[in-house]
Amino acid sequence: MVGNSLGGLQAFLLTIDRDRVDRLCLVGAPAGLSSELPLAWRLLTVRGLNRLLLSLERRGDPVENARAATAERLVVDASAIPTEFYELMAARQQLPGCETSLRSLLTEEGSFGRMHPVFDISEEVVDINRPVGFVWGTKDAFWPPVVGRPIVDGMADAELYELPEHGHMPWLEPGSRTADLVRLVLDS
Repeated sequence: MVGNSLGGLQAFLLTIDRDRVDRLCLVGAPAGLSSELPLAWRLLTVRGLNRLLLSLERRGDPVENARAATAERLVVDASAIPTEFYELMAARQQLPGCETSLRSLLTEEGSFGRMHPVFDISEEVVDINRPVGFVWGTKDAFWPPVVGRPIVDGMADAELYELPEHGHMPWLEPGSRTADLVRLVLDS
């Protein structure tokens, strides 16, 4: 199982709840390891304010907005990202109910200051007894790899691989280092 960000939280939950997950690879900071939120995300958890901030983010050309959001929050070097990726992100914004769903998730995730306790599974994940690899960019906009270190150290079979100068979505960065590490984790 491979997961990123909120998908990392879902991958953790599947691994905890199901015996079908043989090994787990978290790429980028996975949700669920910290109750702290970066300031921008704290602001997005405030009902009403998140509506305003998200509407401001949608002004202008959708593809250029996706390009800017990716460069600001998700990667360090966007030079290898194809235009189709931005077009896909822009198309997602046009899906009926997308913004309402995102605002609902953000409001439920936390309140100004901290993530809701139901999203903090840091105590549960240390009991995972399968191979787990964390592939984490040192410039991740959500949390630096140091946030995951105590979790990794508390797990029976876990490794933390830091990717210098990589962001929250390191597979979008140039080079094959992320893919190589994911293969290493899944093949071990």
